Order: sequence, then C-alpha cells, then structure tokens
Amino acid sequence: MRITLVAERTIPCQGYGGTERQVDWLANELSRLGHKVVLIAGRGSSHPLCEVRQASSEIG
Repeated sequence: MRITLVAERTIPCQGYGGTERQVDWLANELSRLGHKVVLIAGRGSSHPLCEVRQASSEIG
C-alpha cells in the first residue's frame, strides 16, 4: 500500500511534538511492514525508512 503522512513540523522532532512523534512512529512501523511511505514535513526533515518531501508552505 502507498501511504502519505503529513506533519506540520520537522521530523524527527526534538524537544516538542506529540503529533510529530506519532507521525514518526507510524512512518517507522508502516515502512517496516512493507508499505511505501512518503512523509511530507517541515524543512530539514529526514527519515531513514521512507521518502521525505518538504512541505512547500506552512501547513495548518
């Protein structure tokens, strides 16, 4: 399955982010289960298991 997750802030989060932590966890687990995950998040985001695209403007 192809899944897109959207986070308002940078992933991985450092010092903030209940929602961002959940998005990071979901990306980890869904990728581990074999799904193709695309993460759309704030500038500077990275993730070892899925494709990351920078949000083109402020989300929210």
